[in-house]
Amino acid sequence: MTAQCRWKSPRVCLCAGLLAAFTVALASADEPIALPAKPPLPSVPFEANRLSVVRYDANQVVKVWGRFGYTTSIELEEREKISSVAIGVPGSWEVTPLTNRLVLKPRTWLASTNLTVATDRRTYYFELAQAGRRNLDDARHGIRFTHEPSAEEVAAQIEAQRRAESGREIGEQLGRGLQDRLANRKYSYRGSADVAPFEAWDDGRFTYFRFADNQPAPAIYQVDASGDEALVNFGIEGNVTIVRSISRQFTMRRGNDVACVYNEGDFRYEFDLQRSGTVSSEVERRIK
Repeated sequence: MTAQCRWKSPRVCLCAGLLAAFTVALASADEPIALPAKPPLPSVPFEANRLSVVRYDANQVVKVWGRFGYTTSIELEEREKISSVAIGVPGSWEVTPLTNRLVLKPRTWLASTNLTVATDRRTYYFELAQAGRRNLDDARHGIRFTHEPSAEEVAAQIEAQRRAESGREIGEQLGRGLQDRLANRKYSYRGSADVAPFEAWDDGRFTYFRFADNQPAPAIYQVDASGDEALVNFGIEGNVTIVRSISRQFTMRRGNDVACVYNEGDFRYEFDLQRSGTVSSEVERRIK
């Protein structure tokens, strides 16, 4: 295939000066737009909406005030499963276990008793009492328990944080390494901006093209001195496409869109890489 880069328009520079301005513009475009703050919703005390939040304590007995003709829903931890329920006076309260929820309803007037609930994670103790005319405000429609994270959950959170920090460090190392081995940024292009990279450079051995995040990758061809094109293999590190060669000219094609990228520097650069072929020993380059 012969390159077809015969535009009369001037070449567009892919060098650092215009690149910096373009990169700032892209970064600004990615920044979230601050929306006007909404007025805060009026807070409703638990006493008013008959809901309570209780922090779990293994040594605590939680008193539940019920109301005849009404139900009280008790919500345990989301991953908990109720395994057994024991009530002091059978038939005094209707008790319905539902996975991690418990629905209580007094069945007799002034019913008072105790209740023990065992789950696959912990045990809960309750004192059940029916509210009368003088303390109807004590009756609750719902009670939700909160819990301190377990040792396993804390360990999992620490491990997840460690992995996230390690991933960030590798990403930063890749970024620093790519910048450290920059040698030639004298690149320009002609043709369609839809397939052209917005940044290009080489380190004397490999050529690097950076495309916009939402830009589909084009096919990349290396152009020889005779103007003939040959499709090249490439690898990817983040949003950087890496061609394992350098050339005076590359052609980018996608459908009817064509752009020619020109290397206007020299080829006298040579840099050492890790054995993995990347700037991070923890990352292996794979060529597609």
